This record gives sequence, structure tokens and C-alpha cells, in this order.
Amino acid sequence: MDKNKCPKLKIKKKFWKKEKFVTIKKIKVRIQKK
Repeated sequence: MDKNKCPKLKIKKKFWKKEKFVTIKKIKVRIQKK
């Protein structure tokens, strides 16, 4: 895949990965608090 062809898709993917990571962290913290 050409990087220059879809920069938006790459940014979206990066953002999604970050969001997923943050969500997992929040869930772990919630579990630890119980």
C-alpha cells in the first residue's frame, strides 16, 4: 500500500490503536479498584 495515497487512513488507524489502549487501561484500573 502506498503511504502517500491514504494518509488519513494511517492517522485513523493510529488514533484507533491509541483509543483501544486507553480503553484497556481504564478497564484494568476499574478491575483493580474492585
